[in-house]
Amino acid sequence: MDSENRDTPGGSNYRVISRKRLYDKMQEPNLPNLEEKLNYLENELLTHGDYSQEQIRELKHKFSYIKSKFKRRWSKGKRQEDKFLKENADWLQGTFQIPKSSHGRVGRPLKPFSELSEGSRRRKTEQLRNTVSKEALVHAAKVSLQSSGNRDASQVLTELVKSPKRGTKYKKAYTTHLQVNATQLTPLRSLSMFVEADLSRKQYEVIRDSHKKYYPCYTILQKEKHSEELTDKEENE
Repeated sequence: MDSENRDTPGGSNYRVISRKRLYDKMQEPNLPNLEEKLNYLENELLTHGDYSQEQIRELKHKFSYIKSKFKRRWSKGKRQEDKFLKENADWLQGTFQIPKSSHGRVGRPLKPFSELSEGSRRRKTEQLRNTVSKEALVHAAKVSLQSSGNRDASQVLTELVKSPKRGTKYKKAYTTHLQVNATQLTPLRSLSMFVEADLSRKQYEVIRDSHKKYYPCYTILQKEKHSEELTDKEENE
């Protein structure tokens, strides 16, 4: 989230962000109501910094205050965006202070969400899952997929939500597709697996017995190994 670093009069270092930027940020997932948008925004603020427990408490306290302000002004604007923006143009130019991270990440930029492990993804989205309803999360995912051009995926998600039993059918169809289109590993790739896993011939044959379509027979691995040894010998002569 874009912000500025600024020293406040008290000497503490904060990141400063405009209220308008906060408002724009909570519109991104296209959630159905203000409460869920504010919950999403709070989660974004809390997960975009390496905060101490004291800083988390401070940020939550400050956010509860700005949250009530947004709600009051939104209600006064009769829950109409144009009216809200017009009547609160000056107020939205004001700022909100976010504590700077307690521990710097010099030389270690945050990984994109797509590169995180499953455990890290769960931790990062825990508060979001606890504060935003399942229906709102699904709706946001559908809109996001559609707006990014993934209309088929958005439609599939819509159908799965309407009829969860379809999930089993989709899974079976996908598994069948993978099996039909699966190809056997090359002798070189199989040999690499054999060596890296430090398998015995018996262990490899046990694995192959269950997946003959994917793994070549052990004799082919032996030929590939012999070929590799000859190549290495020629290169070293």
